[in-house]
Amino acid sequence: MTFHTQRLQFVFLAALTSLGSLLGITGCTTTGNPPAANPDTPPPLARLSRRDSATADALAHFSEGVMAEYSRNYPAALSNYMDAVRYDPENEDLNLRIVIGLLQQKREAEALKTAEAYSRRHPKSEKSLVCLALIYRAANRLNDVEATYRRLIQVAPQRPEYHIELAAIYLASGKDQAAIKLLRRAIDQVDDSTELLRVLAGIYAQRAGNENLKQGRKKDFDAAISALQQASARNTNDTSLLFQIGDLYINSGDIGKAVESFGKIEDLSPDNLQVKEKAALSFLTTSNGIPTLEQYAAQHPGDGRIYYYIGELYCQTGNVEKAIQYFEQATEHSPTNSSPYMKLAALQLASNAPAALKVLDEGLQKMPGNPYLLEMTAYVQFGQKDYAKAAGYFAMVEKAIANEDPDRINPAFYFNYAIAAQMSGDMDRAAVLLNTAYEKNPVYLDAFLQYAFKQKNDAVRQSAIKIIETFGQSQPDEPNVYVYLGFLNSYLKSNTAAIADFEKAEAFLQDSPQKNEALDATYYFWYAAACERDGQFERAEKLFATCLELDPKNPEAYNYLAYMWAEKGIKLDKALDYAQKALKLNPKSGAFVDTLGWVYYMQGKYKEAFTEIEKATKLMPDDPTITDHDGDVLFKLGDEKQALPQWQRSFVLDPENAKVAEKLKARSIDLEPLRKEAAEYKKKHDEEEAKKADAESSDLDQDVSSSPEDLMAPPSDDTNEPPSDLDEDPESAPED
Repeated sequence: MTFHTQRLQFVFLAALTSLGSLLGITGCTTTGNPPAANPDTPPPLARLSRRDSATADALAHFSEGVMAEYSRNYPAALSNYMDAVRYDPENEDLNLRIVIGLLQQKREAEALKTAEAYSRRHPKSEKSLVCLALIYRAANRLNDVEATYRRLIQVAPQRPEYHIELAAIYLASGKDQAAIKLLRRAIDQVDDSTELLRVLAGIYAQRAGNENLKQGRKKDFDAAISALQQASARNTNDTSLLFQIGDLYINSGDIGKAVESFGKIEDLSPDNLQVKEKAALSFLTTSNGIPTLEQYAAQHPGDGRIYYYIGELYCQTGNVEKAIQYFEQATEHSPTNSSPYMKLAALQLASNAPAALKVLDEGLQKMPGNPYLLEMTAYVQFGQKDYAKAAGYFAMVEKAIANEDPDRINPAFYFNYAIAAQMSGDMDRAAVLLNTAYEKNPVYLDAFLQYAFKQKNDAVRQSAIKIIETFGQSQPDEPNVYVYLGFLNSYLKSNTAAIADFEKAEAFLQDSPQKNEALDATYYFWYAAACERDGQFERAEKLFATCLELDPKNPEAYNYLAYMWAEKGIKLDKALDYAQKALKLNPKSGAFVDTLGWVYYMQGKYKEAFTEIEKATKLMPDDPTITDHDGDVLFKLGDEKQALPQWQRSFVLDPENAKVAEKLKARSIDLEPLRKEAAEYKKKHDEEEAKKADAESSDLDQDVSSSPEDLMAPPSDDTNEPPSDLDEDPESAPED
């Protein structure tokens, strides 16, 4: 256990930067931006003396100094303050501003002289003494620092930081007993003794761990614990104090008292797994933590906490079998505590989801309506793709928590509940839940779009469109509704709908401050793609050009334009340049390599085309478009015998491609066997994709060791934009 006995010591250079605010001087800064004016605070000018006609001059110089300081013209500010102080030499703010100004100009000796002179004239000025202490510390005049803090304690004995600073000085010079005596005397003088007691406990704990003081070790441990208990009695909800007390009991060998202290923490958060885990891990500070706890458990068989702690420690060592054994004993001895059931379920979940559900059900039988067990059950069902059941459990959680404190529910909960409702077919409910998550945190609208884009099933994206449309009725002023609908419709190649959505977004945002943020490069990419597929090539070109103006390093936009021009047989030199730019930005993209090869093909450079397209087939061997291109270039090179298998392979990968079918028919190839092969391929491919999806969904985003407030996070992504590099990149370009 580590106590920071010098936690409140000032670091001079950092303190100097904010000394103005520390001393209560407005408008004083040495670095960074000028502080904002506070209209509710009267300006310091009002504190200048008005004893004679010179006041006007003093105010004028003061005002000019403040303005110079705001303009970061610190020499001019200092000059004006020095002029002003001549008219009002005892003004505290002016003197301290001058001290700070001198320090800024690296005139340390003058700053110290000014501060000392003012402090002599005003020995009870707390601000000037703090300033003086800082200057002495920077000059490493520790005796003067000590004397100044003694004076500060006399002036303001109720301020705990002055006592702590002086105690730290004593400790630095090895005067532990003097520091202890000082802090004990100060406990009844300060406004809040919590920090004093923490530091005092730290000193005793450090002494207890000192090998040279073994004789008084228990006495020092007891004194440290006593100090923290005093602080805890005044701060009953401060769990950090209880953890420190528990750690001290462990280090002193009193396991029972440590368990008692951790038990008080658990009583404050009875179902928080993180608290329990932290308590358990505290016992790892001893070399024989598990045996010690097992021995204690044998002597106190009715205490469920001990079994839970031992189970947690076995988890940390990787002994799952032992962990399960002790968590099961914890459920027996603490039948109304949800935590051991949740840990058991988490351990079972990795290999046996039904077993995890059984454990959770056992817990719910003993604790009907427990929101933590219900919530975890919802996520397990979600991972099992039983979305209807998951949604039902989410509903029960919402009802249980909402009855107590609806504001406690994390927006991530509503987001995941919305996904469960969507996947179980309840689009209206999903829209309501998405709206609730959005109102708590607008980022969840972006998260929902990301989730839709990550799904391999277009039906999920179609349902996402319906949900966002309904959501838009509740949030008519949210411009991203149309933008996101455009993204989804464009991705699904619902071009007419996508274009209409993008046009609505553009009109909606025309005079909006959010225009540049919402109508970004991604927006123009998907808008252009929809226009190109709709046959509006010139419009698409302009939109792609805007995309590249906003994002000159967008490889997908370069690739799309290059492929589009190549397909039409126009602007081939520019297409070649753009294809090369795309590859420079992403040299490992098989789609981009194919585009380069296809540009060469359209230029009649078949050998160069063959080289690039062969590379592309190795990078993306199951892409029907690239395989078709390989057949085309082989045919142009006069090798129809090698071209034919490539066209056949392309047809198997995509039996709906009419152009490939025509090539095969023209060569008297029977398509029926190929269609059967395509069906078998699709079945196998779909099974593999389903396995991948199951593996991904089984890895729940929910951290089962977290508290219920930390609900399952939304699908994580480094960006709030939909992916512009489609999985089927060549297919995103004009089709053959």
